[in-house]
Amino acid sequence: METYIPGRPISAVKEQYGLEKVIKLASNESSLGPFPAALKAIEVNMAELNRYPDLEATLLRGALSGFYDIAPENFLIGNGSNELLRIAGQAVLNPGDEVVFAEPSFMLYRMIAELFEAEPVGVPLKNHTHDLKAMLGAITGKTKLIFVCNPNNPTGTMVSRKELDDFIDQVPQNVLVVVDEAYAEFVEDADNYSTDLTYSLDRPIIVTRTFSKIYGLAALRIGYGIAPAPYVQVDKRIRDPFNVNLLAQAAATASLGEAAEIKKRHELNLENKRYLYRRLEDLALDYVETQTNFVLINLGQDSTIVFEKLLKKGVIVRTGEVFGEKYRNFIRVSIGTKEEIDLFLDAVKKVMEE
Repeated sequence: METYIPGRPISAVKEQYGLEKVIKLASNESSLGPFPAALKAIEVNMAELNRYPDLEATLLRGALSGFYDIAPENFLIGNGSNELLRIAGQAVLNPGDEVVFAEPSFMLYRMIAELFEAEPVGVPLKNHTHDLKAMLGAITGKTKLIFVCNPNNPTGTMVSRKELDDFIDQVPQNVLVVVDEAYAEFVEDADNYSTDLTYSLDRPIIVTRTFSKIYGLAALRIGYGIAPAPYVQVDKRIRDPFNVNLLAQAAATASLGEAAEIKKRHELNLENKRYLYRRLEDLALDYVETQTNFVLINLGQDSTIVFEKLLKKGVIVRTGEVFGEKYRNFIRVSIGTKEEIDLFLDAVKKVMEE
């Protein structure tokens, strides 16, 4: 099995190169930190750290139920949405089964297939976007699980609600479809996005989302899914007891109701994304238009070489070769603040000149 490769830690880069300031744009994290309401909830609950957390995450399930107007028994709560993706594989896969996903996409999908001795079936993207027609063609009698990352990581592209519904309607009923919507809150084209999550309640579909991105709780590791109630019961039997800690539950519950803060961050991401586009165009650098908080940029040269040079200038990005040879010349960059964008592009300009 391959090992998951995280972005380089800021502290390690500072120490290695003797730098005082380092910006990390490699892991699609929020540069704004947790919501104030989340920090307050963490402070209030810290005195209870000697107790195990609520096994059922009752308050969070209730908050999610009210937020989406979906019954609490349809919600999965995970140690990040990553855990929910892994449990989906554990629930349905046997050795020799097949798992279909786009390629490149979130590298965990291939790892999950390998973990349960299933065959990973990567379907190449078309114009950096899921080729749903080709994915349907990849389904065989051995297919048990399909992952659709929407918007897609690392390209930032999305398929529309209609395209996704048409695809799911053609998937055999004995195949579980997991729609990974980790970046849902950043989507600009919301009218065409899968915002009505009730479609997952009566079909073999799980929709997963996370508090790691726009909510700024990546370090607490908490995500959720919406699924048919029978699958939720399966999930409960498979998952680790007390899989989500107290502070994560409290912070997520407090964050969920902060509609104004979510709207503010969504609009700020759009503003900074357009600013980044303009700056990239000034440098004559091609990019893939994104529906997320990151951008895939074509440098026109080996990204692994540029990566090392950027590190020395205090900028951490994600190289493209991990997404396949076709993307070797690309880097994936979190959008960040305007100050971070300027520091990143100034560093890129110097590296390209060198």
